[in-house]
Amino acid sequence: MFGSLAVRGLRLTWKAGVIRVSQFHISSKHGIQYGNLAYLLGERTSKRFGPNSKVVTVDGNLASGKGKLAQELAQRLGMKYFPEANQFYLDNTITDGKFAGLCSLEKFYEDPKSTNGNSYRLQNWMFGMRMIQYADALEHLLRTGQGVILERSPFSDYVFLEAMLKNQYIRPQCVTHYNEIKDASIDEFLPPHVAIYVDVPAADVYKNIQERGDVRFFFI
Repeated sequence: MFGSLAVRGLRLTWKAGVIRVSQFHISSKHGIQYGNLAYLLGERTSKRFGPNSKVVTVDGNLASGKGKLAQELAQRLGMKYFPEANQFYLDNTITDGKFAGLCSLEKFYEDPKSTNGNSYRLQNWMFGMRMIQYADALEHLLRTGQGVILERSPFSDYVFLEAMLKNQYIRPQCVTHYNEIKDASIDEFLPPHVAIYVDVPAADVYKNIQERGDVRFFFI
């Protein structure tokens, strides 16, 4: 139904006429199959699918234009756009509260090496928010047949963890804990059909951030 689990990642640059294509592989460790009851009741999902019934993710650095690209692709292809999940995604979808997992994005930008563990709590929480949003996107695809385009996803979330470890914002034990959670969760989800990475030079990213204002208003 979804074809091979090997997906092709598109690495885009803003240089005119240049598209770099890279290969990567995402596989599920768990054999997720319909149960006997599903076969008895009849499988109705695939009948809703069309050529654009796909999951597409768009990644990139801050201020790289990934959100604009994702929105334009969704509009052009008739797919549903999911903007990047923030730390309040859960509250925004089910309540009016502002619970953010006992962590703070503002405090992360003020003191990323804080000894109270805020940096890892924030990253762990954001992985959870991206998982919930990805589940919502899959539910929309399977329920309606309309394809979805997400701005970032849990499948690329690990890059933030690696950057935090490299800059000594978190300890190696945090990576071990993160991987335990990831291994027990993400393999239960269907992976994206296409992953796009918007590649913008760091100097241009810095310039764009300066033009837009305080970096604390950006998501990580």
